Amino acid sequence: MSAFAGALGLRLDKRGLYVLNAGGREAETADLLHALNLAQRTFALATLFLLLPWETHA
Repeated sequence: MSAFAGALGLRLDKRGLYVLNAGGREAETADLLHALNLAQRTFALATLFLLLPWETHA
C-alpha cells in the first residue's frame, strides 16, 4: 500500500492509526483507474521476471 501511495502521489490514512505518504494529496475517484493500471503493469512485470530462465549453480 505504501509503494502504491507513493507511486500515485496519494495520502492514505487509517484515522487515528497511521498515515502513508503524508505529503500526498487526497484520493479521488479517478485514482482508482490509475491504481488498477499500476497493479496490472506491476503484475505483468513480475510475471515476466518470474518466467526468465534461471541458471542453477552447483
